[in-house]
Amino acid sequence: KLSDLHLVLTQERPKPDRVWGCYLDLLNFLGFQKLPVEIHRAVLRHCTPPASELRVAALRHMPGVRRVRGTHHHEGRFQAIIRNMRSSGSTPSLDDYHFILEQFAAVGYHEGVMQVLGEVSRLSLPKTQKTYGLCLQALCHRLTLPCWFETRPSLVAEVTRSCLELLEEMRSENMPLTSLNVGLALRILKETSKIDDWAKLLKVAYGIDMSYPDRPPLELWDQAVSGVPNGLVFPDPLPFSTAALNTTIDMLGRSGEISKLIQAFEVLTTPLPSQASNFSPSFDDEDEDDFGVSNPKVAPYRTPYAEPNTMTYQTLLKWISRHGHIALGRHYLLQAIALEKRVLHKLWLDLRHKPMKEIAAPRFAVNRNMLLSVYAEAVRNKNTEILRWVFEKAGQVIKTKRKHLRHSLETCERRRITAQRLLKDEEAPLAASDVEPSSTNNDASFSTFFTPTSTPDEHVAKTVEVPAMPYFDVDLDNPSRSQKLSRPFNIDLHIRLLEEEIEKLWDFYEHAADNLGRISQRVKERLGRRVWKEKDVYMRDERRRVHVGRAKWKDTVHF
Repeated sequence: KLSDLHLVLTQERPKPDRVWGCYLDLLNFLGFQKLPVEIHRAVLRHCTPPASELRVAALRHMPGVRRVRGTHHHEGRFQAIIRNMRSSGSTPSLDDYHFILEQFAAVGYHEGVMQVLGEVSRLSLPKTQKTYGLCLQALCHRLTLPCWFETRPSLVAEVTRSCLELLEEMRSENMPLTSLNVGLALRILKETSKIDDWAKLLKVAYGIDMSYPDRPPLELWDQAVSGVPNGLVFPDPLPFSTAALNTTIDMLGRSGEISKLIQAFEVLTTPLPSQASNFSPSFDDEDEDDFGVSNPKVAPYRTPYAEPNTMTYQTLLKWISRHGHIALGRHYLLQAIALEKRVLHKLWLDLRHKPMKEIAAPRFAVNRNMLLSVYAEAVRNKNTEILRWVFEKAGQVIKTKRKHLRHSLETCERRRITAQRLLKDEEAPLAASDVEPSSTNNDASFSTFFTPTSTPDEHVAKTVEVPAMPYFDVDLDNPSRSQKLSRPFNIDLHIRLLEEEIEKLWDFYEHAADNLGRISQRVKERLGRRVWKEKDVYMRDERRRVHVGRAKWKDTVHF
């Protein structure tokens, strides 16, 4: 039985049900004999599919009307293995519980992660940032899964209560904050629209006071001058990320704080200079009154900044348009179109002068949802002028994307021809030097083709680039790592995304043309009825209401 279990575990991709069956057979065969703890841990990690596959499979096979309960299918197996570890006289390690937390986070089992965290506390195991990060991931993922609309408020309240408990426990244990944990907590608090708790966490984590986002919070100034009383230490601000920026914009938009939304976007997306470098020493000489420390040099402050991406502008335009600020929507849509032109121009230069591996993937592009936000608000207000303007801008965006698509296809074809030419140049001397080995028996060469090579593993690791797993691929134990990561540019993926977006924009363009034509026709008919009744109408060229004859009206509006 032990050899059967060992044989199954040594396979490259063992089947979870097969592993669990062999494990049960071994337990029934041994009876009261104790197994080594390594066997329990190996079975724990192979009795269920990996978390990445479990999450993808759950989303792929989930119909739109299905309601997820938020439990794990193999929770009983985990409980049995942990119980067997304890009965054998050993204590489960923190890595064992991290594996269970990762599994629960993949399916959004928020109740399970809190129970596992309580068990970790009862065993007095040292918790890390990864422990709390996995719990927050489970809470955040549960809010994205569908549920009955009647139970949605209670679910949000329960998840928010668990999130606040985790944050309070982290504070009591002096656990350092990480960007990932804070970002997840902000997403959870965003669902409850509790802007006070959300703003407090934003101030503590990133050093951003939403009332004055271009100034450091007063707590940082007081701590730099005289320290925080009662032994409390205000932590150093974390680097502000694009994900935190998107969450901030979404939260302010949900709350209806449009003025703060615009203020936060303008300040947090603009790299401000250091306050200490811009401080004028003559200001202190002219100031006669002293109301405390006002010199920014006393409290050095790194202004928060994050680069906006596609989701940033999409969320910004969505909330601005929903609250009826059509002028602001027009302004930021123009800003987004100009930003896309700069991004595409930079990408075009990189494709011409840089190798493919040195090009970073673009993070911004105008999409259909940005145009649709402004367009929908114009339709609600029956603003024909804005409708016509959005229609024209949609045509310009399509033209720009088609031009860039043509350049990308030409670049892809040119690089393919260059690669084929280089490959032929490399194969030519090899074919000339291998004339004698090629005259040997064909069967021998066929057999040696499938024999393992003697290439060292180090050389293989250098020549083969394995992409990192995006799911939970974060070092939660190292909060100090803050280097900027950029995705490598894939020109085939870029071309495919361009083609899909152009198709969506063209559908929107045709729909906008039909809608604009219908609205114009209705306006002509409504004004035509006034003309036929000999009533006055407003003429833009004369800037007043005048009486228009039927013949002149037909020539003017081509009706």
